[in-house]
Amino acid sequence: MSQSLKILITLKNASMARKEKVTIDKPTQSMCNIIALLYSEGLVQSFFLEKSSNRLTIFLRYSFNKDVFRSLKLFSKSTTSSYFTYKDICKLSNKRFLLIFSTSKGFLTSLDCKKQHLGGKLCFIC
Repeated sequence: MSQSLKILITLKNASMARKEKVTIDKPTQSMCNIIALLYSEGLVQSFFLEKSSNRLTIFLRYSFNKDVFRSLKLFSKSTTSSYFTYKDICKLSNKRFLLIFSTSKGFLTSLDCKKQHLGGKLCFIC
């Protein structure tokens, strides 16, 4: 499993333990991209990168005193991968869950994939 997806497990475990923030040392660019996507979708309250110490601090969001990462499920593992074409993504209903795909343009939601006519590998659902 890649480092960028391990951060999701860290966030889920921290939210289940009711922590307010998570600090990650030496984050990669893909980790920052995933956190920025989660922030834009409202799953993370805020985050900032300290350039001097090279640390990423993420503040977790709780909705009605429940963690938002409770329903997080990783789909792309080293043994199994689920690839979807643009037509397959259009057939998916994304009203209840947030679907995140790894595409040639980085990590995108299913709605962004539909707008840009892209397919990709399903990484996780939240």
